[in-house]
Amino acid sequence: DTWEVSCPSRLGTSEVEQANLLVRGCQELLKAEAGEVADSSSQPREAADDCQEQDGGWEEYEDEGFPTDECPEELPDLSEHHSMMVQVLREKPEIYGQLRSKVTPLGVSLARCIKTGIDNVGHAFLRTIGMVAGDADCYDVFRELFDPVISERHAHVDAESVCHVTDMDVRRVVGVQMDPSGSRVVEVRAKISRNITGLRFLPACSLEERREAE
Repeated sequence: DTWEVSCPSRLGTSEVEQANLLVRGCQELLKAEAGEVADSSSQPREAADDCQEQDGGWEEYEDEGFPTDECPEELPDLSEHHSMMVQVLREKPEIYGQLRSKVTPLGVSLARCIKTGIDNVGHAFLRTIGMVAGDADCYDVFRELFDPVISERHAHVDAESVCHVTDMDVRRVVGVQMDPSGSRVVEVRAKISRNITGLRFLPACSLEERREAE
C-alpha cells in the first residue's frame, strides 16, 4: 500500500520543523506497523478532521446551495450543522451581520468563505473547519470569524499574533533514516505549496488566474 503522510498543524512552525516532525512521525508509524508499539495511546493521533476536501469553486457547484457573491440578509438555520465555523456563528451570531456585506480588495465575499460550511451539514463526531479563505486578505477582512476558528483548530497558537516562520536550512533537518531496515519505506518525496501574491486562492480563483499561476 501507498500512504501519504502530512503535518496538519503548520501555523507558527518553520519548514525545517515540519520536515523533522514528518520524519519522527513516520518513524512512529513504522514502529507501530512492525508491532513495536503495543500501547495504542503512544501511536500517532488520527487526524480525520484534516482529511477533508475544500470547496474548489467550480461553476457547476457555485450555482447550488448558499450563494458565493453575497450573503443573504438572514443567517440560515444552522441548528443541525456541525463545524468550527458554525460553532462560532452560533455563539456570536452578530458576526454574520457585521461581515456579510464585506469583500476583500480582490473581490472575495464572506459568502464564498462560508459556503462549504453552510451547504454541508457535517457530523457531530467529525467536525470540519467549515470555511475556506478565498485570498490572503480574507484573514484580515473577516478576522472576527477567522481568528476564533483558527484558534479552535490550532489551539497551540495565538491567531492574533502568529506569524509564519521561515527556515530553509537543510542542514538543520534530522539525518536519521526513517526505515533503517529498508523493507518498508520505498520512496520519499517532499512537496512544498505556497500561495502567489496577487492571486486568489483555489476556492475563489478564476480560470484565468489558474492559467496565470501555471
